[in-house]
Amino acid sequence: MRIKILILFLLLAYLPIFHACHSPENLNIMPYPAGFNFAFTITDDPDDGWLEQKKTVYDFINSIGLKISTGVWVFDNTNGSGESGYYHQGVSLDNTEYLIYIQGLKQKGFNLFLHTVTAGNDKREITIKGFDVFKKYFGEYPAHWVNHWTNYDNIYWGYKRFNSRLLQWAYNLFKKEKYYGDVSSSDYFWGDYCSKHIKYVRGFASNNLNTLSVNPSMPYHDPQKPYVKYWYDCSDGADRNRFNKLISKENVDKLIQSKGTAIIYTHFAKDFVDKKTGQIDPETKNKLEYIASHKDGWFVPVETILDRFIAIRSLKVISYNDSYFIINTGENSVHDIVIEVHNTSDISWNNCKYRSDNGKPTIIIIDKLDPSETAILKKAPKTNNISLTFNERIHQVTNWLFSRY
Repeated sequence: MRIKILILFLLLAYLPIFHACHSPENLNIMPYPAGFNFAFTITDDPDDGWLEQKKTVYDFINSIGLKISTGVWVFDNTNGSGESGYYHQGVSLDNTEYLIYIQGLKQKGFNLFLHTVTAGNDKREITIKGFDVFKKYFGEYPAHWVNHWTNYDNIYWGYKRFNSRLLQWAYNLFKKEKYYGDVSSSDYFWGDYCSKHIKYVRGFASNNLNTLSVNPSMPYHDPQKPYVKYWYDCSDGADRNRFNKLISKENVDKLIQSKGTAIIYTHFAKDFVDKKTGQIDPETKNKLEYIASHKDGWFVPVETILDRFIAIRSLKVISYNDSYFIINTGENSVHDIVIEVHNTSDISWNNCKYRSDNGKPTIIIIDKLDPSETAILKKAPKTNNISLTFNERIHQVTNWLFSRY
């Protein structure tokens, strides 16, 4: 608690003031594909997991239409984690039955991330071997990474999460762990593999269900951490109690109303499944079913959400004369783009006119924009209405009267 209070105090004193950037004339490009108004997903840490627990949780999640990201270890832990040499972990892909089940999850639309290659301190050769075996099992290299506990191979972890030397010093007053994944002279270095293959790394956590409201720039690149392409924040639902509190009906309703994005980080092996009965916690089950009942929710893995955010950023809006120009400056096509226009006048797109209804924004859907392609939305022509001045009106009326009599 002391370290949290000290770091919070220093952080508030250190933070610069940020200014939001808005599209011209209240034209907004929504972050989600057409038909969706909020996003909800989960990253499940594999700590302490066992095969039957995985099946119970994931079979239920799949049955209600949620697709999430699940963490895996490629090999069993043989080195221990950190200086303590902690060996306990949970099931790894060395378990053939588990491997087959995870391959099936991937085919169903779930994404996988590495929670380091093993649950222990992995030297470079083990990490590289793990990447290659992952590709052998799943047909591609991992693109998503989450550091594990006190592993020496963690990248930019511990005090290195902070850019401020003051915050680093404060953290080191209470935490002495050392991490070497980004230290090129270390036996645990793998930063070059991270920059080559890993696209997303999990960063800070908060107790706000709407992750996007805390980290609106996600995914973001930190120039002081060059081996990581993009970081993203998460919402802390680490165990059953915190998870259930986080997804209370009140919090979920606020998330939906604000059209937010929830990326929850949890450990589904921590008391979510009763080891005696094999049943999932009823409260968790009911709350997830409530979320899934909202058909305008985008329930996809975190990688899919972050890819979408990057794609939307590539869309540049220019307002010029009687038109909005929406240009795809990215390298990939963007599909099902939702445009909100808050103007009260008509907007034309594809020979159709759109008009605001009862003060609500005009909604326009663009099916696809290819790289370098431009969509042009036409504004209603402005009328050159000029009001008469008082003197001109008097002059007009008097002249009319004298012309009649």
